[in-house]
Amino acid sequence: MGKKGGKKKEKITGTPDVVRFKTTTTYYASLRECAQLQESLPFVASDPMAEDEYKKVARFLSMLGMLCDMCEVQSDKGYRTRNYHKLLDPRPNFDPKGFPVAVVRAARGIQDEPSLCYNGKRYQFSDEVKEKAESFLKDIDREMNLIAGYIEPALKSDFGQGLRTFKVELTDKLMEFDDMFIYSAELLEIYNDVFAVIDEMVQAEARLTAAEEREDIEQKQAEEAAFVRAVEAFLVLYSEAMEAKYTAGEVTQAEVNVSREFAESIPERSLELAEAAIFYEYKVMDLGREDWLESANEFIRSYLELRLYVASIPLQRLSPEYIDNKRFITLLRAFHTRGAKAFPVLEYVSGLPKISHSKSSRWMTKALLLPELQELYRRKLEEGHVA
Repeated sequence: MGKKGGKKKEKITGTPDVVRFKTTTTYYASLRECAQLQESLPFVASDPMAEDEYKKVARFLSMLGMLCDMCEVQSDKGYRTRNYHKLLDPRPNFDPKGFPVAVVRAARGIQDEPSLCYNGKRYQFSDEVKEKAESFLKDIDREMNLIAGYIEPALKSDFGQGLRTFKVELTDKLMEFDDMFIYSAELLEIYNDVFAVIDEMVQAEARLTAAEEREDIEQKQAEEAAFVRAVEAFLVLYSEAMEAKYTAGEVTQAEVNVSREFAESIPERSLELAEAAIFYEYKVMDLGREDWLESANEFIRSYLELRLYVASIPLQRLSPEYIDNKRFITLLRAFHTRGAKAFPVLEYVSGLPKISHSKSSRWMTKALLLPELQELYRRKLEEGHVA
Protein backbone atom coordinates (compact mmCIF):
# COMPACT_ATOMS: atom_id res chain seq x y z
CA MET A 1 0.00 0.00 0.00
CA GLY A 2 1.21 3.49 -0.73
CA LYS A 3 1.67 6.22 1.81
CA LYS A 4 -1.43 8.07 2.93
CA GLY A 5 -1.77 11.44 1.27
CA GLY A 6 -2.58 14.60 3.11
CA LYS A 7 -1.88 18.28 3.32
CA LYS A 8 1.42 19.13 4.92
CA LYS A 9 1.05 21.14 8.08
CA GLU A 10 2.45 24.64 7.61
CA LYS A 11 5.68 25.13 9.48
CA ILE A 12 5.50 27.87 12.09
CA THR A 13 8.57 30.06 11.85
CA GLY A 14 9.90 33.12 13.62
CA THR A 15 11.28 34.17 16.97
CA PRO A 16 9.59 32.75 20.11
CA ASP A 17 7.38 35.84 20.56
CA VAL A 18 6.37 35.68 16.87
CA VAL A 19 5.57 31.96 17.12
CA ARG A 20 3.48 32.65 20.24
CA PHE A 21 1.69 35.49 18.41
CA LYS A 22 0.92 33.24 15.44
CA THR A 23 -0.39 30.35 17.54
CA THR A 24 -2.23 31.97 20.44
CA THR A 25 -4.15 34.88 18.87
CA THR A 26 -6.57 35.44 16.00
CA TYR A 27 -4.77 38.64 15.04
CA TYR A 28 -2.22 36.84 12.87
CA ALA A 29 -5.07 35.45 10.73
CA SER A 30 -6.52 38.98 10.47
CA LEU A 31 -3.16 40.29 9.26
CA ARG A 32 -2.93 37.57 6.63
CA GLU A 33 -6.48 38.19 5.45
CA CYS A 34 -5.78 41.93 5.13
CA ALA A 35 -2.76 41.19 2.95
CA GLN A 36 -4.76 38.78 0.77
CA LEU A 37 -7.78 41.09 0.44
CA GLN A 38 -5.62 44.02 -0.61
CA GLU A 39 -4.91 42.32 -3.95
CA SER A 40 -8.60 42.40 -4.93
CA LEU A 41 -9.64 45.68 -3.29
CA PRO A 42 -11.19 48.25 -5.64
CA PHE A 43 -10.17 51.89 -5.69
CA VAL A 44 -13.21 53.35 -3.93
CA ALA A 45 -12.61 56.82 -5.40
CA SER A 46 -12.62 55.77 -9.06
CA ASP A 47 -13.56 52.12 -9.75
CA PRO A 48 -17.15 51.06 -10.51
CA MET A 49 -18.59 50.03 -7.13
CA ALA A 50 -21.09 47.16 -7.32
CA GLU A 51 -22.29 45.24 -4.25
CA ASP A 52 -19.44 42.71 -4.45
CA GLU A 53 -16.88 45.53 -4.32
CA TYR A 54 -18.52 47.02 -1.24
CA LYS A 55 -18.47 43.58 0.43
CA LYS A 56 -14.70 43.31 -0.14
CA VAL A 57 -14.17 46.78 1.32
CA ALA A 58 -16.46 45.96 4.26
CA ARG A 59 -14.48 42.79 5.02
CA PHE A 60 -11.17 44.66 4.86
CA LEU A 61 -12.52 47.36 7.19
CA SER A 62 -13.74 44.66 9.58
CA MET A 63 -10.24 43.16 9.68
CA LEU A 64 -8.77 46.60 10.37
CA GLY A 65 -11.17 46.91 13.30
CA MET A 66 -9.74 43.71 14.77
CA LEU A 67 -6.23 45.03 14.29
CA CYS A 68 -7.23 48.22 16.14
CA ASP A 69 -8.16 45.93 19.01
CA MET A 70 -4.76 44.25 18.80
CA CYS A 71 -2.98 47.61 18.79
CA GLU A 72 -5.31 49.02 21.47
CA VAL A 73 -6.24 52.02 19.33
CA GLN A 74 -8.48 54.25 21.46
CA SER A 75 -10.81 56.75 19.78
CA ASP A 76 -14.16 58.38 20.34
CA LYS A 77 -16.72 56.87 17.98
CA GLY A 78 -19.64 58.74 19.53
CA TYR A 79 -20.00 60.81 16.35
CA ARG A 80 -21.50 57.74 14.66
CA THR A 81 -24.70 57.82 16.70
CA ARG A 82 -24.69 61.60 17.18
CA ASN A 83 -24.79 62.12 13.41
CA TYR A 84 -27.23 59.28 12.67
CA HIS A 85 -30.87 60.37 12.85
CA LYS A 86 -32.77 58.74 15.70
CA LEU A 87 -35.78 57.81 13.52
CA LEU A 88 -33.93 56.70 10.38
CA ASP A 89 -34.32 53.11 9.20
CA PRO A 90 -32.27 50.94 9.34
CA ARG A 91 -30.99 51.22 12.88
CA PRO A 92 -27.25 51.90 13.08
CA ASN A 93 -25.23 48.75 13.62
CA PHE A 94 -21.69 49.87 14.28
CA ASP A 95 -18.87 47.61 15.38
CA PRO A 96 -17.43 49.54 18.35
CA LYS A 97 -13.90 49.03 17.02
CA GLY A 98 -14.51 48.61 13.29
CA PHE A 99 -15.07 51.02 10.44
CA PRO A 100 -18.53 51.13 8.79
CA VAL A 101 -18.57 50.66 5.02
CA ALA A 102 -21.72 52.84 5.07
CA VAL A 103 -19.43 55.87 5.35
CA VAL A 104 -17.66 54.84 2.14
CA ARG A 105 -21.03 54.30 0.43
CA ALA A 106 -22.25 57.72 1.55
CA ALA A 107 -19.07 59.46 0.38
CA ARG A 108 -19.19 57.69 -2.98
CA GLY A 109 -22.86 58.58 -3.34
CA ILE A 110 -22.09 62.25 -2.71
CA GLN A 111 -19.23 62.15 -5.22
CA ASP A 112 -21.37 60.48 -7.91
CA GLU A 113 -24.57 62.47 -7.25
CA PRO A 114 -24.06 65.49 -4.95
CA SER A 115 -27.70 65.66 -3.87
CA LEU A 116 -30.44 63.56 -2.29
CA CYS A 117 -34.12 63.52 -3.18
CA TYR A 118 -36.73 62.58 -0.61
CA ASN A 119 -40.49 62.97 -1.02
CA GLY A 120 -40.05 64.98 -4.20
CA LYS A 121 -37.74 67.49 -2.52
CA ARG A 122 -34.10 67.72 -3.61
CA TYR A 123 -31.41 68.43 -1.06
CA GLN A 124 -28.16 69.74 -2.54
CA PHE A 125 -24.90 69.11 -0.73
CA SER A 126 -22.54 72.04 -0.34
CA ASP A 127 -19.33 72.25 -2.38
CA GLU A 128 -17.42 71.78 0.86
CA VAL A 129 -19.09 68.42 1.53
CA LYS A 130 -18.50 67.28 -2.07
CA GLU A 131 -14.82 68.16 -1.77
CA LYS A 132 -14.59 66.36 1.58
CA ALA A 133 -16.22 63.24 0.11
CA GLU A 134 -13.80 63.15 -2.83
CA SER A 135 -10.81 63.76 -0.56
CA PHE A 136 -12.01 61.11 1.90
CA LEU A 137 -12.30 58.43 -0.80
CA LYS A 138 -8.81 59.17 -2.13
CA ASP A 139 -7.45 59.06 1.42
CA ILE A 140 -9.18 55.72 2.01
CA ASP A 141 -7.55 54.25 -1.10
CA ARG A 142 -4.15 55.56 -0.08
CA GLU A 143 -4.38 54.43 3.55
CA MET A 144 -5.77 50.97 2.77
CA ASN A 145 -2.91 50.38 0.35
CA LEU A 146 -0.42 51.82 2.81
CA ILE A 147 -1.59 49.58 5.66
CA ALA A 148 -1.78 46.44 3.53
CA GLY A 149 1.57 47.32 1.95
CA TYR A 150 3.09 47.56 5.41
CA ILE A 151 1.58 44.27 6.59
CA GLU A 152 2.56 42.07 3.62
CA PRO A 153 6.38 42.41 3.84
CA ALA A 154 6.21 42.10 7.63
CA LEU A 155 4.42 38.77 7.26
CA LYS A 156 6.94 37.52 4.69
CA SER A 157 9.87 38.41 6.95
CA ASP A 158 8.25 36.98 10.10
CA PHE A 159 8.22 40.52 11.52
CA GLY A 160 11.93 40.95 10.92
CA GLN A 161 11.83 44.48 12.39
CA GLY A 162 10.54 42.96 15.63
CA LEU A 163 6.93 42.29 16.61
CA ARG A 164 6.81 45.19 19.07
CA THR A 165 8.12 47.69 16.49
CA PHE A 166 5.61 46.36 13.95
CA LYS A 167 2.69 46.90 16.35
CA VAL A 168 3.81 50.44 17.25
CA GLU A 169 4.15 51.48 13.60
CA LEU A 170 0.88 49.77 12.62
CA THR A 171 -0.86 51.57 15.49
CA ASP A 172 0.23 54.94 14.07
CA LYS A 173 -1.12 54.02 10.64
CA LEU A 174 -4.43 52.75 12.06
CA MET A 175 -4.91 55.92 14.11
CA GLU A 176 -4.46 58.05 10.97
CA PHE A 177 -7.04 55.85 9.25
CA ASP A 178 -9.44 56.13 12.20
CA ASP A 179 -9.32 59.93 12.12
CA MET A 180 -10.78 59.96 8.60
CA PHE A 181 -14.05 58.23 9.54
CA ILE A 182 -16.32 61.13 10.49
CA TYR A 183 -19.94 61.38 9.40
CA SER A 184 -21.07 64.52 7.66
CA ALA A 185 -23.25 66.66 9.92
CA GLU A 186 -24.79 68.06 6.74
CA LEU A 187 -26.39 64.69 6.04
CA LEU A 188 -27.95 64.74 9.51
CA GLU A 189 -29.44 68.18 8.76
CA ILE A 190 -31.20 66.70 5.73
CA TYR A 191 -32.75 63.94 7.83
CA ASN A 192 -33.70 66.49 10.50
CA ASP A 193 -35.76 68.27 7.85
CA VAL A 194 -37.29 65.04 6.49
CA PHE A 195 -38.33 63.77 9.93
CA ALA A 196 -39.17 67.11 11.62
CA VAL A 197 -42.98 66.71 11.68
CA ILE A 198 -42.78 63.00 12.54
CA ASP A 199 -40.39 63.81 15.36
CA GLU A 200 -42.90 66.33 16.72
CA MET A 201 -45.57 63.62 16.62
CA VAL A 202 -43.27 61.26 18.55
CA GLN A 203 -42.41 63.96 21.09
CA ALA A 204 -46.09 64.92 21.55
CA GLU A 205 -46.96 61.27 22.20
CA ALA A 206 -44.17 60.98 24.77
CA ARG A 207 -45.29 64.18 26.53
CA LEU A 208 -48.89 62.94 26.44
CA THR A 209 -47.92 59.65 28.07
CA ALA A 210 -46.02 61.52 30.79
CA ALA A 211 -49.01 63.83 31.44
CA GLU A 212 -51.33 60.81 31.73
CA GLU A 213 -49.01 59.12 34.21
CA ARG A 214 -48.95 62.32 36.31
CA GLU A 215 -52.76 62.57 35.97
CA ASP A 216 -52.28 66.14 34.73
CA ILE A 217 -55.52 66.41 32.76
CA GLU A 218 -55.00 69.97 31.53
CA GLN A 219 -51.59 69.03 30.11
CA LYS A 220 -53.01 65.78 28.71
CA GLN A 221 -55.59 67.69 26.68
CA ALA A 222 -52.96 70.18 25.49
CA GLU A 223 -50.72 67.33 24.28
CA GLU A 224 -53.65 65.59 22.59
CA ALA A 225 -54.16 68.79 20.61
CA ALA A 226 -50.42 68.92 19.81
CA PHE A 227 -50.57 65.31 18.60
CA VAL A 228 -53.51 66.11 16.32
CA ARG A 229 -51.68 69.18 14.92
CA ALA A 230 -48.63 67.05 14.14
CA VAL A 231 -50.78 64.42 12.40
CA GLU A 232 -52.49 67.09 10.31
CA ALA A 233 -49.16 68.75 9.46
CA PHE A 234 -47.72 65.44 8.27
CA LEU A 235 -50.74 64.62 6.11
CA VAL A 236 -50.45 68.06 4.46
CA LEU A 237 -46.72 67.46 3.94
CA TYR A 238 -47.44 64.01 2.49
CA SER A 239 -49.92 65.53 0.04
CA GLU A 240 -47.29 68.07 -1.06
CA ALA A 241 -44.78 65.24 -1.49
CA MET A 242 -47.23 63.36 -3.72
CA GLU A 243 -47.72 66.51 -5.83
CA ALA A 244 -43.95 66.78 -6.30
CA LYS A 245 -43.67 63.08 -7.13
CA TYR A 246 -46.48 63.40 -9.67
CA THR A 247 -44.61 66.26 -11.37
CA ALA A 248 -41.55 63.98 -11.51
CA GLY A 249 -43.66 61.17 -13.00
CA GLU A 250 -43.28 58.90 -9.96
CA VAL A 251 -46.95 58.59 -8.86
CA THR A 252 -50.35 58.77 -10.53
CA GLN A 253 -52.94 61.54 -10.44
CA ALA A 254 -55.22 59.18 -8.50
CA GLU A 255 -52.61 58.89 -5.73
CA VAL A 256 -52.34 62.67 -5.61
CA ASN A 257 -56.12 63.04 -5.36
CA VAL A 258 -56.30 60.57 -2.45
CA SER A 259 -53.52 62.35 -0.58
CA ARG A 260 -55.38 65.66 -0.99
CA GLU A 261 -58.48 64.20 0.66
CA PHE A 262 -56.48 63.30 3.75
CA ALA A 263 -54.86 66.74 3.87
CA GLU A 264 -58.15 68.31 4.96
CA SER A 265 -57.99 69.81 8.46
CA ILE A 266 -58.75 67.90 11.66
CA PRO A 267 -60.38 69.76 14.60
CA GLU A 268 -57.64 70.43 17.14
CA ARG A 269 -59.85 69.40 20.08
CA SER A 270 -61.15 66.26 18.34
CA LEU A 271 -59.67 63.83 20.90
CA GLU A 272 -60.97 65.81 23.86
CA LEU A 273 -64.39 65.93 22.18
CA ALA A 274 -64.37 62.19 21.40
CA GLU A 275 -63.81 61.54 25.10
CA ALA A 276 -66.63 63.97 25.86
CA ALA A 277 -68.96 62.05 23.53
CA ILE A 278 -68.45 58.91 25.62
CA PHE A 279 -68.86 60.89 28.86
CA TYR A 280 -72.14 62.40 27.60
CA GLU A 281 -73.37 59.03 26.33
CA TYR A 282 -76.80 59.47 27.93
CA LYS A 283 -77.37 62.78 26.11
CA VAL A 284 -76.35 61.26 22.76
CA MET A 285 -78.63 58.25 23.39
CA ASP A 286 -81.51 60.62 24.17
CA LEU A 287 -81.06 61.94 20.63
CA GLY A 288 -81.43 58.40 19.32
CA ARG A 289 -77.95 58.52 17.79
CA GLU A 290 -76.29 55.28 18.81
CA ASP A 291 -74.40 55.47 15.53
CA TRP A 292 -72.73 58.65 16.78
CA LEU A 293 -71.41 56.81 19.82
CA GLU A 294 -70.10 54.01 17.63
CA SER A 295 -68.31 56.50 15.39
CA ALA A 296 -66.73 58.14 18.45
CA ASN A 297 -65.57 54.74 19.72
CA GLU A 298 -64.09 53.85 16.32
CA PHE A 299 -62.26 57.18 16.24
CA ILE A 300 -60.81 56.54 19.70
CA ARG A 301 -59.69 53.04 18.67
CA SER A 302 -57.97 54.36 15.55
CA TYR A 303 -56.32 57.05 17.68
CA LEU A 304 -54.95 54.45 20.09
CA GLU A 305 -53.65 52.26 17.23
CA LEU A 306 -51.89 55.23 15.68
CA ARG A 307 -50.54 56.37 19.01
CA LEU A 308 -49.08 52.95 19.83
CA TYR A 309 -47.37 52.90 16.44
CA VAL A 310 -45.97 56.41 16.88
CA ALA A 311 -44.60 55.45 20.30
CA SER A 312 -42.75 52.56 18.64
CA ILE A 313 -41.16 54.63 15.84
CA PRO A 314 -37.86 55.28 17.69
CA LEU A 315 -37.44 51.49 17.91
CA GLN A 316 -39.00 50.43 14.60
CA ARG A 317 -37.60 53.37 12.57
CA LEU A 318 -38.98 54.82 9.32
CA SER A 319 -37.86 55.25 5.75
CA PRO A 320 -37.06 58.87 4.78
CA GLU A 321 -39.36 58.28 1.78
CA TYR A 322 -42.80 58.79 3.31
CA ILE A 323 -44.57 56.65 0.71
CA ASP A 324 -42.53 53.59 1.77
CA ASN A 325 -43.94 53.63 5.32
CA LYS A 326 -47.13 51.77 4.39
CA ARG A 327 -48.35 50.85 7.88
CA PHE A 328 -47.77 54.38 9.19
CA ILE A 329 -49.70 55.94 6.29
CA THR A 330 -52.55 53.43 6.71
CA LEU A 331 -52.95 54.27 10.41
CA LEU A 332 -52.80 58.02 9.77
CA ARG A 333 -55.50 57.77 7.13
CA ALA A 334 -57.69 55.58 9.33
CA PHE A 335 -57.40 58.18 12.10
CA HIS A 336 -58.33 60.96 9.66
CA THR A 337 -61.24 59.00 8.12
CA ARG A 338 -62.78 58.03 11.45
CA GLY A 339 -62.30 61.53 12.79
CA ALA A 340 -64.25 62.89 9.82
CA LYS A 341 -66.96 60.26 10.33
CA ALA A 342 -67.25 61.22 14.00
CA PHE A 343 -67.52 64.94 13.20
CA PRO A 344 -71.32 65.20 13.87
CA VAL A 345 -71.01 63.90 17.43
CA LEU A 346 -67.85 65.94 18.05
CA GLU A 347 -69.67 69.06 16.89
CA TYR A 348 -72.64 68.24 19.13
CA VAL A 349 -70.64 67.74 22.35
CA SER A 350 -68.55 70.86 21.62
CA GLY A 351 -71.66 72.80 22.67
CA LEU A 352 -71.84 71.02 26.04
CA PRO A 353 -69.80 71.94 29.16
CA LYS A 354 -66.15 70.89 28.98
CA ILE A 355 -65.60 67.55 30.69
CA SER A 356 -62.64 68.98 32.62
CA HIS A 357 -65.28 70.82 34.71
CA SER A 358 -67.24 67.71 35.66
CA LYS A 359 -65.32 64.47 35.00
CA SER A 360 -63.10 63.24 37.84
CA SER A 361 -61.96 59.70 36.96
CA ARG A 362 -61.43 57.10 34.22
CA TRP A 363 -59.85 59.56 31.83
CA MET A 364 -59.10 58.41 28.29
CA THR A 365 -55.48 57.31 28.68
CA LYS A 366 -53.30 54.81 26.85
CA ALA A 367 -53.10 52.63 29.97
CA LEU A 368 -56.90 52.53 30.30
CA LEU A 369 -57.67 51.93 26.62
CA LEU A 370 -54.98 49.38 25.81
CA PRO A 371 -56.64 46.33 27.49
CA GLU A 372 -59.86 47.03 25.57
CA LEU A 373 -57.96 47.20 22.27
CA GLN A 374 -56.09 43.99 23.06
CA GLU A 375 -59.38 42.24 23.84
CA LEU A 376 -60.79 43.45 20.51
CA TYR A 377 -57.75 42.05 18.68
CA ARG A 378 -58.16 38.73 20.54
CA ARG A 379 -61.82 38.42 19.51
CA LYS A 380 -61.01 39.24 15.88
CA LEU A 381 -58.28 36.61 15.89
CA GLU A 382 -60.65 33.99 17.28
CA GLU A 383 -63.32 34.91 14.71
CA GLY A 384 -60.72 34.56 11.98
CA HIS A 385 -59.80 31.06 13.17
CA VAL A 386 -63.47 30.03 13.29
CA ALA A 387 -64.04 31.35 9.77
